[in-house]
Amino acid sequence: TWTDLTIADVSPAIAIRPRGYVDLTDDGGVKVTGDFEAGDMMTLTLSFSTGQSTTMEVPVVFACDEFTDLDTSTDDASASDDASDDAS
Repeated sequence: TWTDLTIADVSPAIAIRPRGYVDLTDDGGVKVTGDFEAGDMMTLTLSFSTGQSTTMEVPVVFACDEFTDLDTSTDDASASDDASDDAS
């Protein structure tokens, strides 16, 4: 269990139609920061406006293969949006 995770507020709330789906990496994704690394499993709880919630275990993965370009984080908070994509 991590006590030092920070998850950015998602506003406005993400709308999901019944039996629908949403890609949480769209529009810049949901920012999660903290002391974790690829290979860790994290508990993710999604809360819904109905009061229900769903909890699942999700893996932390390297930004490669099908996960390439999904990591939009930067090492430096002052990094420019037009920084080179050559860094790995």
